[in-house]
Amino acid sequence: IELATIKVGNPSHLIVPIGQTCSGLAWQAIVMNDPDLAEMTNLRGGHHDLYRAIGDRLDLPADSAERRTIIKKSVMPRSYGAGARTIATGLRDWALLNPAKAPYLNTLDLTFVKDKRGDSSPSLRLMGIAQTAIDLLASTAPATREFSKAVRRFYKSRLPSLPYVQWLSPSGFFCRVREEKTTQVHGELPLPTGCARIVAHAPTGKLDYDKMITSSLGNVIHSIDASLVHTTLATTEHHMVPVHDSFGSHPSNVFKTQTMLMTNLALIESMNPSLCLRAHNHGDKITWSELQAKDAMRLYLGSTNQSITPVVDPTATNVFS
Repeated sequence: IELATIKVGNPSHLIVPIGQTCSGLAWQAIVMNDPDLAEMTNLRGGHHDLYRAIGDRLDLPADSAERRTIIKKSVMPRSYGAGARTIATGLRDWALLNPAKAPYLNTLDLTFVKDKRGDSSPSLRLMGIAQTAIDLLASTAPATREFSKAVRRFYKSRLPSLPYVQWLSPSGFFCRVREEKTTQVHGELPLPTGCARIVAHAPTGKLDYDKMITSSLGNVIHSIDASLVHTTLATTEHHMVPVHDSFGSHPSNVFKTQTMLMTNLALIESMNPSLCLRAHNHGDKITWSELQAKDAMRLYLGSTNQSITPVVDPTATNVFS
């Protein structure tokens, strides 16, 4: 409507959304320096649909569109560390809210059931679909499983000496995860019609190492996502609106925004995020310049005689479409 009615010479305030293809997996491709996953997430150009490619391997009596969406809604949370239970719950909620788009899933039992621990859980069939999606992702893109293993392995080695997981994002923000185990505290709230049972989770003071590691998988990716926002906003000369891995731009600045995003993507890759995430034994007030990731990376390459070929093609603007 605006484009049809705007007068020549007047500014348009229409916002064009620009989203990043498979951002969580793209960052894993960069961190793991994996050219195959970079290819699948369009970091090297082309127009690959990773969700459809995996969905075509999903053996379900559902149409192609539903299988693709099942994979997308499984892969996205998985790339941030979610397990089968969380993914299955998301699939259940989506199916209930979108019966026309999920006719097959709506033929399954979408009620919650009690598991062995007494917790509410999606049906075994739905859990099985979620686990199949996880396995298909791992076989299609092994770098995703290696990323999870690498992060877990590194922080398991660090946690005995530190009561938290910490790292420095590529844009210089200090990140820390600290989780404590909890115990349930039960109570009742008087109501006009009776009493409501209340369950609170009180910290015990004991560290929950497994939860710290699991949550750090997603938080690490989010921190690099945020670094792209930080570097883009710090260098842009035109108006933009960022929302996680999406950006809003005026029509006249769309291609300029795409180019800027790819340039900053390549910049972050050149900082070697994997080195930043290792956050060596540093204090609470460490700064980016003090960590000197680039210098440390050059020393590392010199001592091991390794060379790293970038997996990002800065000209592949279709990553942000």
